Amino acid sequence: MAAISDDQHVVRFGDFALDLQSGELTKKGRRSLLPDQPVRILARLVRFPGVLVTRDDLRREPWRHGTLARATISHERRGNR
Repeated sequence: MAAISDDQHVVRFGDFALDLQSGELTKKGRRSLLPDQPVRILARLVRFPGVLVTRDDLRREPWRHGTLARATISHERRGNR
Protein backbone atom coordinates (compact mmCIF):
# COMPACT_ATOMS: atom_id res chain seq x y z
CA MET A 1 0.00 0.00 0.00
CA ALA A 2 1.21 3.51 -0.81
CA ALA A 3 1.85 6.10 1.86
CA ILE A 4 1.80 9.84 1.18
CA SER A 5 4.23 11.99 3.15
CA ASP A 6 3.13 14.88 5.35
CA ASP A 7 4.06 17.38 2.67
CA GLN A 8 1.67 15.61 0.24
CA HIS A 9 4.03 15.38 -2.70
CA VAL A 10 6.12 12.29 -1.89
CA VAL A 11 4.45 8.90 -2.26
CA ARG A 12 6.14 5.82 -0.81
CA PHE A 13 5.38 2.30 -2.01
CA GLY A 14 7.54 -0.74 -1.37
CA ASP A 15 11.20 0.23 -1.76
CA PHE A 16 10.26 3.29 -3.82
CA ALA A 17 9.61 6.96 -3.10
CA LEU A 18 8.14 9.16 -5.84
CA ASP A 19 8.34 12.93 -5.60
CA LEU A 20 5.27 14.07 -7.53
CA GLN A 21 6.58 17.61 -7.93
CA SER A 22 10.10 16.92 -9.18
CA GLY A 23 9.46 13.57 -10.89
CA GLU A 24 12.27 11.97 -8.91
CA LEU A 25 11.91 8.25 -8.21
CA THR A 26 14.13 6.83 -5.49
CA LYS A 27 14.78 3.16 -4.76
CA LYS A 28 17.15 2.22 -1.95
CA GLY A 29 18.98 5.53 -2.28
CA ARG A 30 19.32 5.43 -6.10
CA ARG A 31 17.62 8.35 -7.81
CA SER A 32 16.10 8.55 -11.26
CA LEU A 33 14.42 11.54 -12.81
CA LEU A 34 11.32 10.44 -14.71
CA PRO A 35 9.63 12.31 -17.56
CA ASP A 36 6.24 13.90 -16.86
CA GLN A 37 4.03 11.22 -18.41
CA PRO A 38 5.48 8.22 -16.53
CA VAL A 39 5.26 10.21 -13.27
CA ARG A 40 1.57 10.93 -13.92
CA ILE A 41 0.85 7.28 -14.80
CA LEU A 42 2.66 6.05 -11.70
CA ALA A 43 0.89 8.63 -9.53
CA ARG A 44 -2.47 7.43 -10.87
CA LEU A 45 -1.59 3.82 -10.07
CA VAL A 46 -0.42 4.50 -6.51
CA ARG A 47 -3.44 6.69 -5.76
CA PHE A 48 -5.67 3.65 -6.25
CA PRO A 49 -3.76 0.65 -4.86
CA GLY A 50 -5.33 -2.69 -5.66
CA VAL A 51 -7.66 -1.16 -8.25
CA LEU A 52 -7.35 -2.12 -11.90
CA VAL A 53 -6.44 0.93 -14.00
CA THR A 54 -7.10 0.32 -17.69
CA ARG A 55 -5.63 2.02 -20.73
CA ASP A 56 -8.99 3.71 -21.21
CA ASP A 57 -8.79 5.07 -17.65
CA LEU A 58 -5.35 6.50 -18.41
CA ARG A 59 -6.52 7.99 -21.69
CA ARG A 60 -9.31 9.82 -19.87
CA GLU A 61 -6.80 11.56 -17.61
CA PRO A 62 -6.12 15.18 -18.56
CA TRP A 63 -2.62 15.35 -20.06
CA ARG A 64 -0.60 18.54 -20.29
CA HIS A 65 0.77 17.84 -23.76
CA GLY A 66 -2.16 16.42 -25.70
CA THR A 67 -3.34 12.87 -25.33
CA LEU A 68 -1.84 9.64 -24.12
CA ALA A 69 -1.57 7.33 -27.10
CA ARG A 70 -1.80 3.54 -27.02
CA ALA A 71 1.74 3.38 -28.43
CA THR A 72 3.03 5.49 -25.52
CA ILE A 73 1.50 3.15 -22.95
CA SER A 74 2.91 0.08 -24.72
CA HIS A 75 6.34 1.70 -24.97
CA GLU A 76 6.34 2.58 -21.25
CA ARG A 77 5.35 -0.98 -20.30
CA ARG A 78 8.14 -2.48 -22.45
CA GLY A 79 10.70 -0.11 -20.94
CA ASN A 80 9.78 -1.14 -17.40
CA ARG A 81 10.25 -4.90 -17.91
